[in-house]
Amino acid sequence: DIQFKLQDDSFFELEEAEDYSYVDPKLFIEEVNENKLSEISLQSITENDANTQITRKRNGVLINSMRAFYLRNYSNSDSKLIKCDCCESVTFITNNNYAYLEFHHLIPFSTDSGPDHYLNLFGICPNCHRKLHYLQKIEKPSLYENLSDNNNMQKTIIFRINKLFNEKALEPIHLDFLKKEKVINHEQYDRLINNLEIINIT
Repeated sequence: DIQFKLQDDSFFELEEAEDYSYVDPKLFIEEVNENKLSEISLQSITENDANTQITRKRNGVLINSMRAFYLRNYSNSDSKLIKCDCCESVTFITNNNYAYLEFHHLIPFSTDSGPDHYLNLFGICPNCHRKLHYLQKIEKPSLYENLSDNNNMQKTIIFRINKLFNEKALEPIHLDFLKKEKVINHEQYDRLINNLEIINIT
């Protein structure tokens, strides 16, 4: 497929493969809490800040820790399933006996240099994940609204953006993406550009 696309000079997108079902068993021995997620996130951002765009890497420890955190805190006690942070549907139990969940960067990691931070990540079903990547832009605002309202951590997108902003994890390119996607409006964008916290404007 890639060779044909190259011959035709067609646009194509490569995605980094990720095993969405794997969980490191060691993570269940130690307590994975929000402080630990924050610590791993800040380490990941520091390491990626030292690299160029080409050598930035997703932090596998962060994703695995997020998965362990979700499994420990948000699994249904009977079914072991976890609700999607977007549509609230559950997926399925994998052959290694864990609830299947994919993790999506609100500000994309690869295309928009989004921070590899737990507050920039949402645990979602494969259908919502594909929609967030490929749905027409005009239909995306309702998805972002669902992410803000339905996420298991009960942290709105505005709260997350403010926290990332205060931790100096956001740059103008990230704000441009959020405004372009209509996650934030012009007034909220201006407040952030002027180094002010954004307010929840409806």
